[in-house]
Amino acid sequence: MLSRHPEGPKRKKKGFRQVKTTLADNQLVELSKERKDEVLAALRSPADKNLILSAVIVARYPFCYDLFCMLAKQFRLQDEINTDLILRMLGAKYGANKSVYNVQINAVAQMLEAKLLKRVKVGVYEFGEPQKPLHKVTKDLWRESNFINEPLANREDTESVIFEPYFRYLIFE
Repeated sequence: MLSRHPEGPKRKKKGFRQVKTTLADNQLVELSKERKDEVLAALRSPADKNLILSAVIVARYPFCYDLFCMLAKQFRLQDEINTDLILRMLGAKYGANKSVYNVQINAVAQMLEAKLLKRVKVGVYEFGEPQKPLHKVTKDLWRESNFINEPLANREDTESVIFEPYFRYLIFE
């Protein structure tokens, strides 16, 4: 996240502020602290790191969760999605305004960085390969980020939850 703002003290300050707000009041961060050693070990794996950091962002910002789900549903229907379609889908839920556009830019950039999406060309994206987490804690954190955004979901039903669009980004074995 900070690498997008490499120059100047104001940009670095903005980057640190973004990280701080993402971690503040985040239920997933509290769970991660409880399993600190497991999380630190998982962060050494590129796939696990991408998934854990994405889950932390999704747990903090419901907008990102909605975007992950919308894109996963749409990629079942077509191979490529452009920015206009993303903005229309988000606009239907949140209203079409400049803030939706700005947040979409950051959320898609994060998904690209985590290799959950691939950029075909400017403004056109395709689904990245689902990532295979090596550590159980990664799956647990991803699942918990889903429950944070879907509080009415049945926590005991571990079988059908993997068919939800949000879980398309992982390979379960």
